[in-house]
Amino acid sequence: MTVLTPWRSAFKTGMSTIHGMSSLGTAAKQTVGRSRFTISARAGCRARPLSSTWSTRTSFSVLSKVSVKSAKGLDVRRLGKVLAQENGNGYPPLTDDSKYQVPPKEILKITDHPPTPSVTLSPGRDKMMYLHRPPPYPPVAELARPELKLAGLRVDPFQNSRSRMGGYLGFSLDDLPQDGKEPNEQPFTGFPEGSLLSFVSWSPDGKRIAFTVRSDGEEAPRAPHALWVGEVATLKCRPILPQYELNTVYEEYSWVDSDTIVATVIPPSRAPPPERPETPSGPRIQSNLGGETAQNRTYTDLLKDKHDEDLYDYYAKSRLVVVSVTSGEATLIGPEEPRIYTRVTPSPTGSFLLVDCLERPYSYLVPCGRFPRRVQLWTLEGKMLRELEALPLAENIPIVHNSCRAGRRNMGWRSDKECEVYWVEAQDGGDPRVEVSPRDIVYTLSAEDPLADPQQLVTTDFRFGGIQWGNEKIALVYESWYKTRRSITRR
Repeated sequence: MTVLTPWRSAFKTGMSTIHGMSSLGTAAKQTVGRSRFTISARAGCRARPLSSTWSTRTSFSVLSKVSVKSAKGLDVRRLGKVLAQENGNGYPPLTDDSKYQVPPKEILKITDHPPTPSVTLSPGRDKMMYLHRPPPYPPVAELARPELKLAGLRVDPFQNSRSRMGGYLGFSLDDLPQDGKEPNEQPFTGFPEGSLLSFVSWSPDGKRIAFTVRSDGEEAPRAPHALWVGEVATLKCRPILPQYELNTVYEEYSWVDSDTIVATVIPPSRAPPPERPETPSGPRIQSNLGGETAQNRTYTDLLKDKHDEDLYDYYAKSRLVVVSVTSGEATLIGPEEPRIYTRVTPSPTGSFLLVDCLERPYSYLVPCGRFPRRVQLWTLEGKMLRELEALPLAENIPIVHNSCRAGRRNMGWRSDKECEVYWVEAQDGGDPRVEVSPRDIVYTLSAEDPLADPQQLVTTDFRFGGIQWGNEKIALVYESWYKTRRSITRR
């Protein structure tokens, strides 16, 4: 049972011990001042946690004989004194009823009202898909589910995904609105009732959609995501990888072309998760004998010991599968040993893959984004053509604006070329305090000739901020410098 501090003390000091929330008195002032609501109270008031179907935040019902109809003249201290006098010792009376309670139906109509659907347009810009969202307040049971805090991530061990993920309840399709045409919204069907749908995307030709399906834990046990597709012509949905479960800790799937998808799946022969040993195998040793000194920010949810490393490997490692949407034929590609694939990006033609993965040694000081990283160029069949970069562990990136990781970064495909990779290299080692010109250089490499020398495309004197590809002759380059607050866009 949650116990409040005396009303007199709570209002006088402006503090409340309920879940570390801010001043109850301040909250009352702000609520009345903003909404002009009527606050009524009577003797015997207490904090009432509301039902999980309404809100995950603790709310208070302050009841007394005092009635405040406006923010004007609200004296929180006087209200506290009245409550303390009426309760004798200042504590609200406690009862055996400590369960979550449902608020009045008038409030439920507001809080449980379905949110406005999200909208996404088809690649041809002729159809609209409405993504129907659940109520904004998740149930308490979802927030209470166990989660693993590993390398800066929070992992749901039952779904093998990020914890507390959002999702959609369903999809519906309609033509793009036109003058004089009535809306005709039609729902997609075929997926299990009560499922949560995530990672929705259109196929390149706009004839299909792909998404993942998972159980909310009420109708069926919770399990990893399953990959499904929906046909735009018939609005029917079906699974296409029933023999595999998706690993969505980092990557989930990508369209290679309109009939092919590459996805990260849980290794088929994976054993149960490792258990923490009762006795540590040895002490945890951290050394600074290298002589390097570097400032570091304070990060949360980092790895703490070897068992955390083993758990991170277990839930983050996956295999790559290429599947035909039409036939359902699936093929495992790449090394047989599972790896931590963080990104798998097909080329515009669908002939090549740009594969990013993380590897050991891990760090207890920085999150996974700074772990050793390897970027490789593959064929669609999983054959490696060239290793584009092997970045070491980055624990000493300067804590200043415009700093970055040394080596090649921002790797991606040029959208105006069939199969050409680009990346950026910092000439200052990632430290903006080093005076150098140019500061960044953009290079390109054709995947059809992976052993050729990279070609320099453009240089920047400020820190490179991105590039927008137009066609073979035009592209917009963004660069900026925090110290002078200058930003430049040029072509």
